Amino acid sequence: MKKVSIIILAISFLLLAQNTSVTPGRVEQQIRITDRLLSDAGEEISEQAPIEARQLFEQAQAIQEQAWNEYENGNMVSAKQLTEQARNLIQKAKSSLIARPSKEERQVERIMEQNRELAEDIGAEISSTTDEELQNMYSRALELNKDAERMANKGDYSSAYRIAKQSQTLMKNVKKEIFSSGNADKISQAISKTDELIESISDDSDEGGEKEAIGILAVSRELQNQAKQAFENGDYRQAAKLTLQARKKAQQAKSRAGGEFSSEKIFKQIERTSEAIDEAVLSGSDDMLAASAKEMLTKARTALENGDIKRAEKLTQSARKIAAQLLSETESSPSRESVQKALSMTDELLSQIEPDTEISGQLYDQAKELQRQAQNEFEGGNLSESLKKTRAARELLNRIKNMR
Repeated sequence: MKKVSIIILAISFLLLAQNTSVTPGRVEQQIRITDRLLSDAGEEISEQAPIEARQLFEQAQAIQEQAWNEYENGNMVSAKQLTEQARNLIQKAKSSLIARPSKEERQVERIMEQNRELAEDIGAEISSTTDEELQNMYSRALELNKDAERMANKGDYSSAYRIAKQSQTLMKNVKKEIFSSGNADKISQAISKTDELIESISDDSDEGGEKEAIGILAVSRELQNQAKQAFENGDYRQAAKLTLQARKKAQQAKSRAGGEFSSEKIFKQIERTSEAIDEAVLSGSDDMLAASAKEMLTKARTALENGDIKRAEKLTQSARKIAAQLLSETESSPSRESVQKALSMTDELLSQIEPDTEISGQLYDQAKELQRQAQNEFEGGNLSESLKKTRAARELLNRIKNMR
């Protein structure tokens, strides 16, 4: 009898506790909180939201309406349970809006990005090859990549990954063939194309964005120098990799600089090209070729004065190519006297320049180090290498001058 009394007392306490938690005032408060949550969620879950989110939200609305009906009929316990269900559905609906991509989806995104980079690397070279088999392989790889993208858009990530992997294998084979040791001529052409791009970029503006471009272009030139060195050493694959990296940096620099030539920029390039030709002549280069380049620069100045910027730019670029050729020829077998003159010119320029920005300071330090190396090469009797390095140092110093 005593045990029965204890059980009845316990049940009474439980019922009392339950009744106090479902009083009309408390239940109404809970329902109104859910109403506010529904209102807030309704602003986030539009007609464009995923169907799962919309369905969950609509279920929550229906259950919340039932909760109000139960409340009005005096069924507090039922009303409380229903509004809590509605609240849980609201949370699920909102969570479905920010669902994270699955592991398979992330894998597909990663391999697709890798394929886009591969296609970019190969695209510049595939157009110049006459190998139809390679061209067909490359076209097939691009088609497969599009197929993979379509499958991913449908949500079939397993098939998308498998197809993208096939595309990647094809592109890697094409790249390997193009840049293999048996394609030295193609790699040489790739290096020349990068040279042309670098030389086509104006790197002597006073604008803030273009000052940044100068720093990027300096990185591009350094990568290109490493590519040329690798090519000379017979490491064709490394040469190909480096020249493509240099090209990407040059394209970034061109984008930052706006990719356009103003009359002021062309004028500065004319002056610099003229100085380069004079230096080449002093080093014993072909006088007739130098005279031809000088004539181009004269025409470029005339075109600039007449407002024909495009013609001035074209003539200046042609003269720059000749100047680069002349300087390259003189570097192969320079005289001791010509190298000594070049070193003195760079030393004089170093003494005249005081860097006043972070970028100019970096360029100045690079120039100083190159000049130190040039002096060492000169003392060691390596005249050709000494001339290359001192000219590279002077080029950096001229860029600093043109930044001001």
